[in-house]
Amino acid sequence: MVAPLDVPPISVPPALLLTDRVSSCGITWYFDQDYEVGFFINGDPWVKGPIKIVDIKPRPATIRFPGISTTVDVNGTEVNPLITRAYQGFDQMAHDDDYQGRVQYDPNLNKGRDLPFTVGGSPDGTSVVSTESHALYEGRSVKTWPRIAKAAVLTVYPLDHSSGFPQPTGSMSGFNYPTENSFRPPYAKPGFANPGTYNYHLSGTLVDSEHRSGLFVTPTGIPNITGLASAYSCIRLEHTLLDVWAWPHDAVSDNARLYNDTQTAMHSRDIARNIGNAALIYHCSGTGFTTPLNGRDGWPASDPAFRDLKIGVIQRGIDILGICETHMSGTIRGTPPFPFSAKWGVEANHGRLFELLFAAYLLSGDTRMYTAYSGVDWQENEQTFIIDSNTVRVGQNYNTGMTGTAEWGVLHSGLPSLDNAHYRSPSQWRNERADVVSTWWGQTLGAKICGLNQGAASPQGRGIWNHEAYFNYMSRHGNFVSGGDPHPSGDNGLGGTATPAELAYDQWSYDMWQRHKDSFY
Repeated sequence: MVAPLDVPPISVPPALLLTDRVSSCGITWYFDQDYEVGFFINGDPWVKGPIKIVDIKPRPATIRFPGISTTVDVNGTEVNPLITRAYQGFDQMAHDDDYQGRVQYDPNLNKGRDLPFTVGGSPDGTSVVSTESHALYEGRSVKTWPRIAKAAVLTVYPLDHSSGFPQPTGSMSGFNYPTENSFRPPYAKPGFANPGTYNYHLSGTLVDSEHRSGLFVTPTGIPNITGLASAYSCIRLEHTLLDVWAWPHDAVSDNARLYNDTQTAMHSRDIARNIGNAALIYHCSGTGFTTPLNGRDGWPASDPAFRDLKIGVIQRGIDILGICETHMSGTIRGTPPFPFSAKWGVEANHGRLFELLFAAYLLSGDTRMYTAYSGVDWQENEQTFIIDSNTVRVGQNYNTGMTGTAEWGVLHSGLPSLDNAHYRSPSQWRNERADVVSTWWGQTLGAKICGLNQGAASPQGRGIWNHEAYFNYMSRHGNFVSGGDPHPSGDNGLGGTATPAELAYDQWSYDMWQRHKDSFY
């Protein structure tokens, strides 16, 4: 990962222990007595309940806002966080008055105000999610987003749930509780979840030879695998307002108020870049690097950071699965019933789609995760399309000669009138094409390697990501970034040549794309 220092390294099978406290990701829960505590494969703790939590550090508090008499709640805790469009109980400053007031603090959701409190546990795992807020500062320097610095989850099971707890297959068979090979259930999940629904686990050792593709490694900007793995070491809070699964554009998006930004990637462009890097690292052959780099060496499967990265990606996919299935079930708190989608463009969810699909791939083709993909709208799919007569009619600077060409539009699904044939849109989204698409090289190549695109020859997951406009557009974008197929006349921004800023954001993935794109369908 590197694993948080306050939990056992996840590359070492954790033992069950008897303790009156447990820590994870900078958060410590204190109990009224000793309880049996174990650890999931990613290092997150679980405990045999019912338990009484008597304190949490950092302690939930109501503090006076600097310089005025107003008080606010910080360092909040939620039990089984609601996947919601309108409410959260972690931080009172994480409301959103400047953006239609859609996400509000609800003190009734903050169990930290009720210390001490009891958690009985449930067969599918009761999630206790606790946070540390950023400090408040005087004047204009107040940190309004993201408000959360750290977050961690403690999963509580009932003391005896041998009845009603389905026996999973593989390494967990015959056990009533998670083992060292078990993944944590989603920290937020549908209200109807059945006992044992999310019992994902790894059976045996992490064998990679069946999947890895032996890619040559391009030498420029090689990612730091330990740093990348650390981005997946803690939960990422992003379960509010499902119609805007967002990155912080102009400091107004709703999830930006909650992101635990000192632990995980915050912007969607970072999330997309990271999962793309992870997929390419996974598919590079590896016996270790040589000096000078010979092009073939990569990251060996024996590297603990390689193992931790794989485990972290799978756990992130399981968390996304919980969010997706909640949307699909309709058990979301909040009105009106906005669709879970990226219809409003830059406040969006890109990167999460491939996190879900790559996790499924690493689990040898988990059909449940693949199914969840089809029930949700994703930014990558909503911003890419094939130019047709309607585009020519309502879009900007298109002509009939462009029909049949793959294209990108900043708000295509919601406002196709903003589609613009010019590389840059004449609006506040002037640079969005470069800013967004420049993070998609790694995940696009990774998806093709995994056989997830519609034209793929791989039998595992073939055609799951069945939106060929996305893959066709990435090929087109790559052509004019590399100097060919320049964009239509007007303010094309790049003029057929990549700007340093666009490629510098993820030069390595772009170079890998250029080198390997023709090797896969």
